[in-house]
Amino acid sequence: MAAAWILATPITHLTVLRAHLLTRRRITDLLTLRARTGVHLALVCHRRRPTPTLEQALRAATHHRLADAAAHLPGTDPDDLSHLRPRPRGPLQDRWLHLPALTTLCAIDGPQRRCRCAPPLAHDCGFHPPQMPPATATEVARRLHTATAHPHLAAALATAVFTAASDTQLTTAHPADLTAGAATITLHDPDGLRIGCTTHPVPPWARPLLLAASHQHAIAPCGDTPLFDAPFPNIGLPHLTGLAVACKLRPPQPPRNRPRSRRTGQSHPAEKTIWPLSNAHYRFPWAFMEDMRGCPPPPARRR
Repeated sequence: MAAAWILATPITHLTVLRAHLLTRRRITDLLTLRARTGVHLALVCHRRRPTPTLEQALRAATHHRLADAAAHLPGTDPDDLSHLRPRPRGPLQDRWLHLPALTTLCAIDGPQRRCRCAPPLAHDCGFHPPQMPPATATEVARRLHTATAHPHLAAALATAVFTAASDTQLTTAHPADLTAGAATITLHDPDGLRIGCTTHPVPPWARPLLLAASHQHAIAPCGDTPLFDAPFPNIGLPHLTGLAVACKLRPPQPPRNRPRSRRTGQSHPAEKTIWPLSNAHYRFPWAFMEDMRGCPPPPARRR
């Protein structure tokens, strides 16, 4: 996962402190990470001499030993610390973001069979997912980058946000459906339940997330599996709806009833997110029983 993030984002340097505490296996993993990604690796040993384990591991690796790390590591001008100071809180931080695209995340149908096709662009089919303001897109990207260490989860939720796809549609995407540079991604509809197989342009804020998922899929020995499947054995990973709630992302909720009276100091129970079942994007909506649970319907798919 670290290699996937480094390859997908502009990370060029990695500094590991207290390297004298690393085991042989951890040192080998770090050297493998360096060879796989090309990252500049600096191991800082907080003692006069490196440990025998560290010296033995470095014999087979090209490296340079520095006598004084403080004199060689890149320093920072005290007058240039403005970027390290805490940034002022933006108007969208710590607020729930109600995204109409997530109204159709929970699917009514089951998984579909594998499809191999060359589909048209979604816009050419008359499908226009709900658009987000630039400030909202920036905040969504920030939350997804910090919410989870698993690229496939962050990429799947990002794809749901900019395509308004359901969780079953997300499972149809394979690595070959992501073009170079993550410019577009193809979601399939082999059973013809929706508007058909379509190709969606990937917005710039989501491309690093999808690239990280693609790199992780290529590194892990997972074969020809869906792009957003977990490539490693993992226990306790959240569902996409759970990750969205952790990021404070959810579909528009039903109108709240205003309390008749408010007492000072009275605590209110945590608001539970409602995930509706919408048939808005199905080819034959009458064939699927929707349950909006009071949530507003998503925007029409055509304009």
